[in-house]
Amino acid sequence: MNCIGEYDDNEVNLRQIEDGVSLFFKANSYSDYCIEVFSDAQAFIQYLKANAAQTDIIITDIKLNKNYDGVDIAGRFSRTYPQIRNIFITGLLEKAVNINNAPHTFFLVKPVDYTKIAEALEKAINSRADDYSQTLTLSLGSTIERVRQNTIVFLDSYGRQIELHFSDGRKARYYKKIGDIQKELPYNFYRAHKSFIVNFDYVKRLDKSGFLINEDLIIPIPHHKYNEAKAAYTDYLVCSTKKDEESNKK
Repeated sequence: MNCIGEYDDNEVNLRQIEDGVSLFFKANSYSDYCIEVFSDAQAFIQYLKANAAQTDIIITDIKLNKNYDGVDIAGRFSRTYPQIRNIFITGLLEKAVNINNAPHTFFLVKPVDYTKIAEALEKAINSRADDYSQTLTLSLGSTIERVRQNTIVFLDSYGRQIELHFSDGRKARYYKKIGDIQKELPYNFYRAHKSFIVNFDYVKRLDKSGFLINEDLIIPIPHHKYNEAKAAYTDYLVCSTKKDEESNKK
């Protein structure tokens, strides 16, 4: 499923982009996709609040209106739901000064033609495919499941089982020791405690109490491990910034 949320306050531009997106998916024989289009900023934001976990691509004008900034909005949701790929659009290059404040896979300048829309979508979809290849194979009883790493917010240990907490709010237990799964996870996962591994992609803040995921969820850090945790999180932030810069140059 490729679900696209699209915003532009100009109806002509909106329909032109929608037609280009539809043509691309039909030309490439994608049958399982949906496109949601919005010319009202509030409706667009409400849609993302309800459906960001199922959204693969956001296509948005950089300036939603005088009250809302498209880069800020897209950045907020894609940092919480890293499966989202952002494609930004503008009619005026001077409005793009803050474009690097949010991760994005492509930047389009109006008027947008089909060739550029297709190029942007192809890059976004290929990027999503790379993410999908980064999975874990986990089992519970006779069931074997492939789990995408970037959907895991954190996991905790229950003896020979681990419980994964996903970005969509779902939880699931699997047969695996926390020490074994730790070896299979990439650099953005950190063992904050003997019973917890946290995905730095979902961390909003680090302080003495632990890693803040949201106002109701903090992954604790033992006092003696704080300096190590701080160094690991700082390294992650530096690496993430470099990766974003390299990706935006391509």
